[in-house]
Amino acid sequence: MRALAERLGSGTATLYRHFGNRAELVAQVVDHMFGLVELDDRELASVSWQQFLRAVAHAMFGALGRHGNAARLLAEQTPVGPHAMALRARCVAVPLKAGFEASLATRARM
Repeated sequence: MRALAERLGSGTATLYRHFGNRAELVAQVVDHMFGLVELDDRELASVSWQQFLRAVAHAMFGALGRHGNAARLLAEQTPVGPHAMALRARCVAVPLKAGFEASLATRARM
């Protein structure tokens, strides 16, 4: 928390006014990362489910590559913020639309 506060030109007390604890801050950072995943809906509307999931993987890799220090935070907790859930829903919807059973389609997630 101290290193982050320093990088932001702030103090840890300021961070703790906005976040109850480190886990809450990590959850927000991770969800922000999912919000940075850029997908072109028009382009992806006409591709196969394999190409769609490949595009998501590349977009995630790109977002994480731009913020390398955030990648390790993904292992700390299951992402459940609004951006993460929206991307997860998209990743499950495509195999479902392609005819996969729900139990198999739900494996196509981050």
